[in-house]
Amino acid sequence: MGDSRIRYLRNDENQGLGFSLNRGIDAATGPFVAYLPADDLYFENHLETLVAEQIRSQADLVYSGMTYNLNNVGGESDSKQALGAVEGYPLQLVQVLHRKTDERWTERSEFVTNDLDRMFWNRYRQQHPAVSGTGQVTCEWVSHLYQRHRIMNDREFGGMYMYKTYYGVKQPIRFQSTEGSLTDEVAHYA
Repeated sequence: MGDSRIRYLRNDENQGLGFSLNRGIDAATGPFVAYLPADDLYFENHLETLVAEQIRSQADLVYSGMTYNLNNVGGESDSKQALGAVEGYPLQLVQVLHRKTDERWTERSEFVTNDLDRMFWNRYRQQHPAVSGTGQVTCEWVSHLYQRHRIMNDREFGGMYMYKTYYGVKQPIRFQSTEGSLTDEVAHYA
């Protein structure tokens, strides 16, 4: 850990994806933000490719192509590639670089969803509409049983109660997966 550009931030308790992403954005000192979830992979030159496209296009948000396998829940090897978002899914964290702005991710205390568009991308693109793709596959959105979007998906094996159990959430939440209806425990228990 001799590289001063790298800092490890640890939360005292799990406060959700949005909280952690916002904490990272707040700690970032550069003009751009890129994401690497613990279960995903950057290929060689991933960040270099994103930055080169940002310089070329002057876009506010740049995304790469990625390898993915939506059916992999136990080591199956049926990978596909997408040059942007996978059909039916928003852009994934691993494939994006964007300008650091005042926009922030929706946090658990506000609303819980597995829809990254609702959590951030849509608001960001409304304020910063210049978007460009690299046209190159330079990362992998790794698939496994315990992906957040699966834990939350009402049509797979997840849903609100699976989400709350898996992440140890005890407080009432407002929850809506991309596959289900809104459940507002906050209003219900008020």
